[in-house]
Amino acid sequence: MSATGSVSVALQDDELFVPDYRGVVFSDIARGEIDSELGGSIWKAPTLGWAFSTMAGMSIGIAQGALERFLERSAGRPLRGTTYKDQLEAPLTHLMLAEVHSKIQSAVLMVSANADETDRLGVLAAAGTPASPEYMELFSARVLVETAYAAKWCAEAIELLQRNSGSTAIMSFEPIQRAWRDARIVTLHGALNLEALSENYGRLMAGVRPHKVEGITTLDRFAPVPASAK
Repeated sequence: MSATGSVSVALQDDELFVPDYRGVVFSDIARGEIDSELGGSIWKAPTLGWAFSTMAGMSIGIAQGALERFLERSAGRPLRGTTYKDQLEAPLTHLMLAEVHSKIQSAVLMVSANADETDRLGVLAAAGTPASPEYMELFSARVLVETAYAAKWCAEAIELLQRNSGSTAIMSFEPIQRAWRDARIVTLHGALNLEALSENYGRLMAGVRPHKVEGITTLDRFAPVPASAK
């Protein structure tokens, strides 16, 4: 994570003054309670919908780039332990490539569907007919868990490519090792805890309230108002 805001920012005396007008409450953003004064449905689209579709897009792009690099570097490369003089002619390579494609394509289709749904919900909100709180909560939980799965599948695809690239794939100058590290760090992001997100979405599917937690993955911000409180 070199050169990222996570590890490369130092503050003098560990203090930094930020005036109130420079900050907003994230829950207000997620609920759409902050008026951006910008027109168009895109500004009404669910925050988690576009934020996590974008995050998944990083994983997809990294995986696609790793696949391109594998095909480039494997042409004419002998396959150790076999009589194949060109790795791209070996059946085991063909089987692996089909699996890599399927993992990446599954991520693409799922993320694209969520992006389309995010746009649709933005149109509804802009028209003054937003989706129900029940649906928004379920959609948000779904976006979170499906983004985690998309990142997982892309990381797995790259691991297959790296494992079939020989020891030179770990060299610092080789793009495949960089792709592996970058894709894996996405899966380790605190907001993409696959097991926790899966449990929360499964709880909603089963009619049980999700865990009440703070942070970007908080789902109770969309919780429907109990009938007794109406």
